[in-house]
Amino acid sequence: MTYRLISEKRFGESQKVLVVRNSGYILLDILLGLFILGMGLAVILGLNNSTVLKSGQVDSSLQAVNLASSTLDELLCEFDEDKSYIDKYTSVEVKDTYGIFERIIRAEWKTMNLVLLTVKIEWLERGISKEYYLESYYYAQPS
Repeated sequence: MTYRLISEKRFGESQKVLVVRNSGYILLDILLGLFILGMGLAVILGLNNSTVLKSGQVDSSLQAVNLASSTLDELLCEFDEDKSYIDKYTSVEVKDTYGIFERIIRAEWKTMNLVLLTVKIEWLERGISKEYYLESYYYAQPS
């Protein structure tokens, strides 16, 4: 930066003016601006990446909840139609697979007319085993 003092005469008066010349700082200003912009973009992209990962985890959990809920609804409808269906689930653990999910259905008599239904959903998410349990009681009315 260069400073130079010059004199000017305007309208009969003498004035002293300080003139400042910037030289060589434009490139430094541009590089600093690009650095700040790059850091901001890196933060935004990092947030976007973590948001996508969390969205996938929430999606898997929501699918597990929906699968367990629909399974329990199906069981209750089957039991309402035919009470002998209860014996199919109380004698053995029923396992099957839906995509990435493994579904395990259990039924256990708690009292003479009360059955505990348990639906367990298991899946792997990024190498970590996840589980979701849904339990409900079913009152088996005597016929």
